[in-house]
Amino acid sequence: MIQNSLLDVHSLMKIIAPESFGSPREFQQYYITPINRGFLPGSSSQDRSLMMERISELNFIISARSFRTKEVDSIQKTITNTVLFLTPTPDQVRMHSAVMKEANDYFDPANEDHHNIFQIAAKSQSVDHHLDINHKLGLVEQILTTAAKRDDKVVIFVTLTESLLEVTEYLRHHHPQSRYKYLQGNMTSNARSEAVRAFNNESETRVIVIMMGTGSVGISLVSGNVVLFYNTSWNPYIEYQAMSRVNR
Repeated sequence: MIQNSLLDVHSLMKIIAPESFGSPREFQQYYITPINRGFLPGSSSQDRSLMMERISELNFIISARSFRTKEVDSIQKTITNTVLFLTPTPDQVRMHSAVMKEANDYFDPANEDHHNIFQIAAKSQSVDHHLDINHKLGLVEQILTTAAKRDDKVVIFVTLTESLLEVTEYLRHHHPQSRYKYLQGNMTSNARSEAVRAFNNESETRVIVIMMGTGSVGISLVSGNVVLFYNTSWNPYIEYQAMSRVNR
């Protein structure tokens, strides 16, 4: 359960289990006030102890009301999650070194020439700017090759527009046998619906690349059975929502 405030928790639990917390005023007095007081700078050890006690009690009550269907549990058990850490390629190391060298001047308080970090990278002349197969794209290549042999369909989630362009350009130039679709925020609703329809219903469309902020909710990608997170999100729940587009 992820909520913006404790009062939101009360509102949600009132629907699931109306008897849990009493009125909003009672919830405020018993839980919210002591929890907030314990977080204040300079709070006493007694305040912090009471805060932890109330948090533990709240967590216990909410956990006791959590439920899943047997069907969902059985589906979850079939999912295999793999996290891979890849070292940078020599080109990426050179790019990083060049950017950081330029960035030393950028972060100098006396420097009035304000550029963002992407401009610094773009104007670096010590690195050839071309699409290369870095370690991450090389891994994508291996996964797509294996998926094609197994007749799998692959969903690739990205968090940056630059990453979407990188992956789709790679697919176009280095993996032409994989017919793909993509989703991003500036597409019309009809274009999005057509991309989802093609992925779900056309056997030759094997890959779809999706901006996570655009396609993590509200769509169904039931024909996909391999999910790649090309970039990670700062909020793990967004990744869970995205994976749920496939695990329906």
